Amino acid sequence: MPAPGYISPDAGTFHLDGKLQEQRWHNLHAAIRPLKVICRYANKVVPVVLPDTIDTCVWDNDERRVRCF
Repeated sequence: MPAPGYISPDAGTFHLDGKLQEQRWHNLHAAIRPLKVICRYANKVVPVVLPDTIDTCVWDNDERRVRCF
């Protein structure tokens, strides 16, 4: 079975003004591997392959960062 093009977040929170605060992906251990996070910068795209031990990723929109654990 081929890997999907992307995985939609399964949870998220918003600020009181309706702007995105955080998105979360859980149970990534069940995803087809290799699983990548694609970081898009102004002048380049950097794919990061996640280790098999990663089960959760959290995108913090305010800090513009992804934490995976």
